Amino acid sequence: MAESDYTKDLNEGRIRRVVLLGDGRIGDTTFYTPLIRGLRERLPHAEIVMVTNSYSTPVVKHNPHLNRVWSVAFKTRNPLTCWSHRKILSEVFAERFDLGIVLNRKPRLLALLRKHRCRFTAGHAEGCEFYVPIRQDRHRIESELELARVLGCAPREPWPEVAVAPEAAREVGAFLTAHGVGPDAPLIGIHPGCNYAVRRRRRPLERLPRRRPRHRKLWPGERFAEVARRMHEHTRLPIILTGLEQERPILEAIAAASGVEPLLGCFRPETLPALVARLSFLICIDSGPMHIAAARRVPLVALFGPTSSLHFGPYAPEKWVCVIRPPESVLRSADPEEVMNYLTVEAVIEKVIAHWERVGTLKHLRSSSDEIQPREP
Repeated sequence: MAESDYTKDLNEGRIRRVVLLGDGRIGDTTFYTPLIRGLRERLPHAEIVMVTNSYSTPVVKHNPHLNRVWSVAFKTRNPLTCWSHRKILSEVFAERFDLGIVLNRKPRLLALLRKHRCRFTAGHAEGCEFYVPIRQDRHRIESELELARVLGCAPREPWPEVAVAPEAAREVGAFLTAHGVGPDAPLIGIHPGCNYAVRRRRRPLERLPRRRPRHRKLWPGERFAEVARRMHEHTRLPIILTGLEQERPILEAIAAASGVEPLLGCFRPETLPALVARLSFLICIDSGPMHIAAARRVPLVALFGPTSSLHFGPYAPEKWVCVIRPPESVLRSADPEEVMNYLTVEAVIEKVIAHWERVGTLKHLRSSSDEIQPREP
């Protein structure tokens, strides 16, 4: 019954207000963008808003297909913050939504939609009227595309997108110009993904004891330093180590070990997408900037260990992406804590240089029409 009512309302233009609830990391949030684009293509005059956490907000804040993005700390236990965000949610849901979409499996987000009497619910939480499970045997973004098809809002193109704020692009441009890198100069980025090490106050180049599964994704800092040195020798181009400001101590240690004096691109989360989008080439582990680079068509090499590149890998046309993993025999038999150690510098640099030779300069040959235009404020 709900399906026939929804289809009738969709065809007759009565789906006028849509809310998306997401509480994922940066990479997860890029996966939502094809669904958002499909909603806008199917519902050009609807009000489409998104509620997400503060860390992932920069990925969608300037998305041209969203009318507004609300930032809420879903997991906070601070009483003052809880009160503030309850006030935000009451403002978000001041008027009833025709369609509410849960972008993860969390039942509490579905409960939020039901509390505020959304007419139709859809998403990956069990109990949604239009329920699409997240399957592990395919890329995560395929679940969002299936959800879009179920809702009759399949996008014309399946690729994710990330729009960069003009002010963030200017800030990055000014930083690079001050360090001798012109607006059109090629720039190679390395993102070690080492913020967990900063939080645990480990020695800068020490391999982490991985107390959580995501720590297993990290590659030793000294190996990144060697890759930086070898890439600089091969290309004679500037290298920049990217990360957040709190990662600066570790990036400084990697820079010192490399011996080539790379730039340190330590920015706020709001500016990091602009920095990644400016790169000509990126070397990284499975991380948020990897997904931003894929969405911005930045040629990249991604190092994967125990996490699944099938499910979480960079989702972009094949020519832009090179994924490096240990052999399947290692993945099946080795301790997950040690899988990344099987990626040697020699094996990585060989594939990095080969990928650079294939596509490293292509980003600067694209026309301006390929750039994603941010939503007007």
